[in-house]
Amino acid sequence: MTTRKETLVTFDAVTAARSPDVQKQLLEMAKADNNPEALEHALNVISLARKTSPEHQ
Repeated sequence: MTTRKETLVTFDAVTAARSPDVQKQLLEMAKADNNPEALEHALNVISLARKTSPEHQ
């Protein structure tokens, strides 16, 4: 029997949201949920992504 070692990759939503396509998807999903908290969270993630993007610094 062969044992395979798996490595987990940490997902950083703020880093991912630096992409305009990801920002659009986040907003579309939050709106589709019809959940004000989800929309607020998406906007916060996008705001942080924009503030920490290399272009902003």
